[in-house]
Amino acid sequence: MVVDFTYSLVETRQLMKTKIVACIWSPKTDLIALGSESGCVSVHRYKMTCIWECDKSDLGSVSNLTWRPDGKILTAAFSSGKVCFFVVGDGFVFHELQFPSTIDYLLWTNYQSPTTNTNNSNSEINYLKNNVATYFPDVKHLSMFKSDVNFSSSDVCKYAQLLRDIDGNKYFPILTVYSKNTVYFYGFGVFEIAAYNLHSADDTLNHTDTSKLISCHLSAEQNILLITESFLNVDGQCNVVCRKIPCDGFQKFGYQLMRLSSQAYSIKITKSDWSLCVELLQFILFGHCCPDLRKFLVEDWTAASLKRTGTATLKAYESIKTICFQQIQL
Repeated sequence: MVVDFTYSLVETRQLMKTKIVACIWSPKTDLIALGSESGCVSVHRYKMTCIWECDKSDLGSVSNLTWRPDGKILTAAFSSGKVCFFVVGDGFVFHELQFPSTIDYLLWTNYQSPTTNTNNSNSEINYLKNNVATYFPDVKHLSMFKSDVNFSSSDVCKYAQLLRDIDGNKYFPILTVYSKNTVYFYGFGVFEIAAYNLHSADDTLNHTDTSKLISCHLSAEQNILLITESFLNVDGQCNVVCRKIPCDGFQKFGYQLMRLSSQAYSIKITKSDWSLCVELLQFILFGHCCPDLRKFLVEDWTAASLKRTGTATLKAYESIKTICFQQIQL
């Protein structure tokens, strides 16, 4: 029996001057995210009241939008291959990823944490599940932050909370990205777990540069990613190929990576010759400086600028000390 459905138009409003190419509802709240052809990303209430918008026209058109399952982070991909992570409350970009080509597929997935014997309190899985709240991205990820905002200790706690508190730590969120015949998997969206090159050298298919993604779907059990693509071979024949990529075990491997990162950092701070002064100098001048900042420090930091920076640093010493010791205690 066919059921009749009715609908009514609530409201029509002109929101952007350019074409809207992406639109997606938040999985948790009454928010809707829009992406335009001009590279503008905005978040609205269900009656289209704008909460915030961010102009990223220098990155090209918005190609994909996806919400993290807890609704706290909006992720946008642009035609330039850049992926930006927005804080849903104010639109702050707290993390970025760069890929060699346009993003054809972008999806957040919550993977269930591995089930273990609750009596085995010494197991690595139980340890990680109970201590996942101590996770914070490696220092090299922090150097990728680009903002004119001065971070305070409360800001650091805020963004750390965004990364680690995923529905009571019951799930391990993984971002799946398809770009230029390669599928990438990122734990929490910040560290790479795995990458599959679909057109590897040992592939028996005669690929050309005409490959086009048709569809990309995750199975209901979250253990297989199905990718369908079409391409012309060297003889001019059209081929359609469906590939199965195993995804089971990603959450366990991701937890292992987090554990290794935590252990490496613990070893680092327990060295007998370690000091806070040396650690700060390595961070600022040598360890994880991007090339632009390193060039600025070497060529453009004049004596007057250094004096002004020193004065400002002394005034902000208490905030800096708080942030540093928070990182050491993690």
